[in-house]
Formats: sequence, C-alpha cells, structure tokens
Amino acid sequence: MKNQIPHLPPPKKSLGQVLLNDPDIAYQIVELSGLKTGDQVLEIGPGGGMLTHFLLKREVIYTGCEIDRRMTKLLEGKFSRLPNFRLLEQDIMALDPDSVFPSGDFHIVGNIPYHLTSPILFKYFDYVKSQWDNGSPLRLLTMTIMLQKEVADRLLSSPKTKLWGILSIQASLFADIQFLLEAPAEKFHPQPKVDSSVIKLTFHRISPYHIENYDFFTEILRAVFARRRKMLRNTLKPFNPPDDLPVDLQKRPEELSAADFAVLANCLGKK
Repeated sequence: MKNQIPHLPPPKKSLGQVLLNDPDIAYQIVELSGLKTGDQVLEIGPGGGMLTHFLLKREVIYTGCEIDRRMTKLLEGKFSRLPNFRLLEQDIMALDPDSVFPSGDFHIVGNIPYHLTSPILFKYFDYVKSQWDNGSPLRLLTMTIMLQKEVADRLLSSPKTKLWGILSIQASLFADIQFLLEAPAEKFHPQPKVDSSVIKLTFHRISPYHIENYDFFTEILRAVFARRRKMLRNTLKPFNPPDDLPVDLQKRPEELSAADFAVLANCLGKK
C-alpha cells in the first residue's frame, strides 16, 4: 500500500503535526475500529489523508475537521469527488458536533495532536455527559484515536497502579477503553521522541455511577491527587469528612476505584 497523497507540505510544529507515514497501520486502525458502511464519522486532523483513504473505502459518511489550509487543499483535491466526503476547515476545539451531525449517532477517529489530547478528550466527555443529563439518546458512540503511548497507558490503567489518576478515573466514568495497537515513533514524520498507541473508547449509554454533583466530584479528585502519596485522611481534611464515611481514609487515592470516588464525593457533598 502506498501513501495516497505523497507530496505533503512540511508539518507545522505550531500545530503539533506528526503525520502517520505507514498505510498498513492506517488500514489496521480502520479495520479494528468496528466502523460499518453508512456510519457517520468525524476524523480529527486528517492531515495528508492516510486514514481518510481507508475510511472512505469503508463507505462511511465522512466528515474531516482540519485546521491547516495547506492540508485541506490537498484533501479536497484528492477526495472531493466522492459523495460521502465532507471537509471542514476549522479548529476541532471550536467544532459543535450537533451542527455537524444534526441527526443520528456518530463516531470519532483521529491521530490526536499530543498537546491537545486532554482538551479533546474532556470536550467529548462533557458532550456525552450533556446527553446523560438531558436524558437524550447517546449520539457519540465511539472514539478510535491514536495518542501518545504514555497517555494511552494512563487511560488503560486500573486502581492500585502508579498510572491510575484523574484522567484514568474520569475516562472510566464515560467509556470502556480498549487497546488496539501500537504505532512506533519511526512510523511518523517528523519522527517524535515517543511511541504512540491506538485505543478505542466505547461510551456508556447511561452513567455507570450515580454522582450527585459532578463539579464537586472533580474537585475531590484534584484535591487528593495533588498529594497522591498522602493518605486520604490528610488530603480530605479541608472537607471535614465524617467519622462514618464508607471509604477507608487510611488509603491513598490510587487505591480507590471510580465507584469509590463517586461514593466519597456524594457523602462529602451531602455533609
């Protein structure tokens, strides 16, 4: 398999562009994503169109969001004749998914810029939460994304490990997370200093835990993980925890599951 757009402009460091140059990995990503013909798909940062090519071959209803005008010109020149192709030239952080997909559910695929990983994840966590809060049917079903291996490892971590933290806990609230494949640094141009991983998030149709006040829940997470080596009895002192709290305050935060933190926040919030 050959790169479908061989003459690419130099990647922009200011945009964090690290372009996949291995079509076999792009092919595997689409195969492992579980996407079907007719699915609505948003690709974040298609760049030179490596993933785009295989998504369009899958005959999904495709929308790409690309901020770099040099890349959008190339993508339009290659794919605009196809009826299932649409391209938006804008910042992904400003994109309103309901405007892009006014009806039906959709999926996200993309090679996420390292510096935007957390903002993009939390943007779509908030989007899913808004549907839960409104009692609306879930619209965003999955995200199949390539990101820095270190971040992927955190997302895939579990309690009682060093990687378990705020991002891991919040991600587990919103989705089941599956490892798909690794993408070594040499598969990109320019070659980054770190390897990447591809993961798939399958979003929960309803919240798996009852959380009375989500903002307070996140406040508790920030408070305890800011001093993660301390016991909860120390980091929770400002919240005046009651003696009958159903969580062992002798533990450190990485020992608690997402369900434990939901219970903890609900109890402290009531007090």
